[in-house]
Amino acid sequence: MLLNSGAGINLSAENGTTALHMAAEQGYIQCTMLLLRFQANGLAKDSSGGMVLHTAASKGRAACVELLLKSMPEGCIHLRNDDGYAPIHLAAKKNHAACLEVLHKANADINEAASDGLSPLHLAARKCTASVKQLLQLGADASAVTSDGRTAAQLAIEAGHAGCLKQLLQKQYLPADGIDAHDNNGRTLLHLAAQKGKPSCVRVLLDADASAEVTDDNGALPVHLAAQEGSEACVELLLPKMPEGAINSADNDGYKPLHRWARLTEHFVRSFLSCEASVSSDTPPKTP
Repeated sequence: MLLNSGAGINLSAENGTTALHMAAEQGYIQCTMLLLRFQANGLAKDSSGGMVLHTAASKGRAACVELLLKSMPEGCIHLRNDDGYAPIHLAAKKNHAACLEVLHKANADINEAASDGLSPLHLAARKCTASVKQLLQLGADASAVTSDGRTAAQLAIEAGHAGCLKQLLQKQYLPADGIDAHDNNGRTLLHLAAQKGKPSCVRVLLDADASAEVTDDNGALPVHLAAQEGSEACVELLLPKMPEGAINSADNDGYKPLHRWARLTEHFVRSFLSCEASVSSDTPPKTP
């Protein structure tokens, strides 16, 4: 009735949303169809620069996403909001599986980097959503890096998301040089997990046969970094994986793991010493 009476179909609220935005946000498919039939502008943007398609994808309204794609110009699927995200980034970030399927079938780029350098897989890994598994199955590139050189696995570790990390460590998604590949900073995934103090991720990596014996570009073992950060849980996981004598190995700065953790509690000093860690050293640092 309102539309037949000449109501302004593309009038917007203070936040820039139109009636079409609101209908899509709520998943009102019949209302969305009616508004489109009366020539509602699907390209209208709200105050965040988001089109109706962004709104529908962000809210998980797959039926509305499909309907909008059929009525909007070709190429709109790649348009970005003010945050630099296309609809597929929002669907991945918010864990909307059905929307991801619809967008993928409509030829959205599963590996498209947003303005901040994050792909849909990066966003899913950082948020630890079930979308990680789905995106990998749809062909997302697990080796793709952000603008600062981080992979999805590294983002999952930094956020402490062991479940997502486990998905990304499947053999077919690992780099050519395997789970112990060095990143641009000369460290492996296990080094990163140890440095960040993420014991659940350390456990997942060790279960996937990551080596606790590999050194980084500074000659440090993962246990050096765990000790330096004071992560008791990570040290306890790594110690049993250390080869005989490695507990006394020094990095390129001359520090042993025990040096790196000079302010340990008595209990964890005993943990090191029980593994025959030497409290003496011919290297530059003073004995703690």
